[in-house]
Amino acid sequence: MNTDSAAIKHEEPDNRKDEQVEEDLPGRSIDKLEIKRIVRKLDTLPSVPAVATEILNVFSKEDPDLDKVIKLIEADQAITMKLLKLVNSAYFGFRNPVTSVPRAVALLGLTQLRSVLLSVTVSESLLKPLRRKTLKGQEDLWKHSLGCAVWSELIAETVDEELKTDAFVGGLLHDVGKLILEECFPEKYELVDKRCQDEHEPWFIAEKEILGIDHTTVGKWLAAKWNLPRTLIQTIWLHHQPLSALLDLDFVINKKLIAIVSLSNMLAHEIMADSLSVLQSAPELEEVLDFLGISAQQLEELKITVGKRYSERTTVLDIKYQDEISFYYEALQRANKILAELASKGAEYAALAKVNHDLRLLHGLNLELARVQDPEEVLDRIADVLSSELNEEEGVIYYLSKSDKKLLGRYWKSGDKPETIEADLDEDLNPIEVQISGLSDQFNSLISTCHARFMDIADDNDKLTRLQYCKPYLIIPMVKEFSLLGEIFLYKAGAEPSELLTPSMLEIYKYLASIAATSLWKIELVTEIEETAESLIRALSKNGELLQQLTRSSKRYEDLFENSNDAIILHRTDGEILRANRKTVDLLGYTQEQLKNQSLKIIFPDEISDSVFETLKEKWLTSTGGRIETEVKHRESKTLEVEISTKLVDPATDLVQSIIRDISHLKETTRALEEEKERLSVMLKSIGEGVIATDSDGRIILVNGVAENILGLKEEDMLGKPLEEIFKIADVKTKEPLEELCKKVLEHGETCSTPPNSVVIRRDGHEKHIFGTGSPIFGKDGEILGSIVVFRDITEDKKIEKELLKAQKLESVGTLAGGIAHDFNNSLTAILGNISLAKIYAKPGDTIYRVLTEAERASMQARDLTQQLLTFSMGGAPIKKPTSAAGLIKQSADFCLRGSNTRCEYSIDEDLWPINADESQISQVIHNIVINASQAMPEGGVVEIVARNIVINEKGKLPLDPGKYVQI
Repeated sequence: MNTDSAAIKHEEPDNRKDEQVEEDLPGRSIDKLEIKRIVRKLDTLPSVPAVATEILNVFSKEDPDLDKVIKLIEADQAITMKLLKLVNSAYFGFRNPVTSVPRAVALLGLTQLRSVLLSVTVSESLLKPLRRKTLKGQEDLWKHSLGCAVWSELIAETVDEELKTDAFVGGLLHDVGKLILEECFPEKYELVDKRCQDEHEPWFIAEKEILGIDHTTVGKWLAAKWNLPRTLIQTIWLHHQPLSALLDLDFVINKKLIAIVSLSNMLAHEIMADSLSVLQSAPELEEVLDFLGISAQQLEELKITVGKRYSERTTVLDIKYQDEISFYYEALQRANKILAELASKGAEYAALAKVNHDLRLLHGLNLELARVQDPEEVLDRIADVLSSELNEEEGVIYYLSKSDKKLLGRYWKSGDKPETIEADLDEDLNPIEVQISGLSDQFNSLISTCHARFMDIADDNDKLTRLQYCKPYLIIPMVKEFSLLGEIFLYKAGAEPSELLTPSMLEIYKYLASIAATSLWKIELVTEIEETAESLIRALSKNGELLQQLTRSSKRYEDLFENSNDAIILHRTDGEILRANRKTVDLLGYTQEQLKNQSLKIIFPDEISDSVFETLKEKWLTSTGGRIETEVKHRESKTLEVEISTKLVDPATDLVQSIIRDISHLKETTRALEEEKERLSVMLKSIGEGVIATDSDGRIILVNGVAENILGLKEEDMLGKPLEEIFKIADVKTKEPLEELCKKVLEHGETCSTPPNSVVIRRDGHEKHIFGTGSPIFGKDGEILGSIVVFRDITEDKKIEKELLKAQKLESVGTLAGGIAHDFNNSLTAILGNISLAKIYAKPGDTIYRVLTEAERASMQARDLTQQLLTFSMGGAPIKKPTSAAGLIKQSADFCLRGSNTRCEYSIDEDLWPINADESQISQVIHNIVINASQAMPEGGVVEIVARNIVINEKGKLPLDPGKYVQI
């Protein structure tokens, strides 16, 4: 990362017009013709192949479709060959060659596949066309790009595993803009190259000074043309921005990814020694490491592994293979070349030459100690390097051996041969009575307190390898896997270490301590492995019986396999049958030899074989496998219904176990039960009474249609609910809830009935008179399994009973009315006789005669009334005869309103038809209606009587036979 902070405009990268591109350029203005030249060059580049675009799109989703990925890979021969080449490389180390795309996908897994495939896609579809157009001298650029990609991948594995793939691709593409600039401006780009080589100026600054544009901006345009994800576009564009500026940019999607690629760019230049301009970024290194959460110890450990990872990934860019040693050796050669150039400029670069010498020395020491198996030899070699090569006059190196519970060390002074020191360790690996002649008590005390000093800083990873100074000793800890393996003491008398040691020397000492710690830790690990192996050998030699048991177990497994009640087939994920047991032969009619090496599809009917096989493949993707029901085909072409349990038991060998169970009889039984259930359901629905069945907890499990109608609920609203919640019974008069019928049945195990006058209260509030009984349902062992309640709606029965009672009462009233009518009729006969005699003695025009006539008419009406009572009491038929409706209406109405303050108004058709009726009954009806109307108006009023002719036809609304009627 460079501290030169260029102004950055927040614009989404896309294929914009020339004037829009110019606005995006930081630094000096560039001529529009040159901008157009760059844009035209971008336009001439081939677009991203459709296959590559599809692969990038598939892997941008959270759950990629692996079948689709396989088809896309196989559709592109170049990507297929590159993928298989990479999978078979030493990086993955698979024992057997991988020769097919599905096999490669299965072995890699989703995370590895995504990383490998995106790398291959970027290399084959994006970078390879560019490499064909670039100069031979740009091989160093490709090596640096791969180095940056490897560093990015390693750092991402430490910081955030999910960024691993994007970091590798971002590192691979971070300098892709340089290729376009070099092709568009070859002469000017030579000046850029010269300035960077002569003045050690960062490339992007030299580009802006000479060209007016840098490779990051052009790289962003190219990435936009390729439709790369926005995170990668921003990484290519902003990887040279300082961290302080990057953190202020709100539009950046993933600042951590950009920081990883930026740091990796610097580290790749540093470890490959291909540029001195990276030293300008050293002050910002600590800030970036802190932002990413990487300790100095972690960074040092990554530096040790980068060469190996680089050699494993050269396949990605078809770079000539380099092993780890060649990688570092080539870097040393470049460093020597740079140092030679610097040496000609003055003594200020002498320190760099010394550092280079020491680094080369330590690199050789690291390779040498990698083959050493004795910790004593490691201590001798480190002591020799410190005394004779690094010119340390006096010091001590010691190692805390866990296996021997010993402190082993070397002490040297003034070029003498190192002296061996040794002390016992307690259970906590603390030295016991360390006494080294020639050294002060302070030194012996420091060794005795080594773990206490280490524990003071063990809570901070960044301090684990930090050098300590306890005057006059500089102490360098040897740490591995967060454990203290030992220490190096250097005698530094007369001045503070800061006055004697340069930062580079301190780093040399830390690197040396890291080499020593790694070598000693490796020896410990090998010793532990050997001890474990010896222990295993002893255990195996003493347990021959175990081998016999395994043999017997294998035989039992074979017996279980062959004698299983279910058919068992072992096959590959591509369907190739490896083995089948005897039950399979019985079930399918094939011999075991006939099935071997055949496709699993042959056991399924032709019309469903492909779909069933695809369904089985989906089950193999899960760790637990799965189960399906389908049909298999017997050799004689008959089909059987089966259940298949299938599981991928060994992903490494694609071994699948499928267990096939014949369920034809079970299916037939199930269908018969379903048919029987359907018949019982039809019978249940045809019963005229409501039926509800419950389980032993009183919850409804069955309801028929009559019960639905009575309770006003659907079956789905009642199933699973407590009976008392649905079947609420109460007393018809008090409305008090009655004891739950189901509860009584389940508690006592006896048949119970609802009390008399019980009603069930429906959910809508309506009540139904019911009579019901509840009975327990017993199991075969006499236990109560549930209850059944049968009830019927007796609401209509109650109404009929009420009407019958009313009829009986009417009959009694009729008998009473008949007796009264006879007696009253006798009295009325005497009254009429006396009125008739009185009229004989009165003259027709006299007032008394008129009064007697009215009295006689009233008596006649009273006689008609008694006739009606007699008719009511004896049930006789009305005496009908033709009569004038108009006259009957007026006569009846006037008579009953005489003497009241109510009067009648008539609206009667002039041609009102005569009616065939019982005059006395009709008169009584009119009389009653008019009296009611008059009584409704105590202050008096008008009663309007309307009478008209109407004709009732067949479609009339009134329940009358068709014909002529008078409407009153």
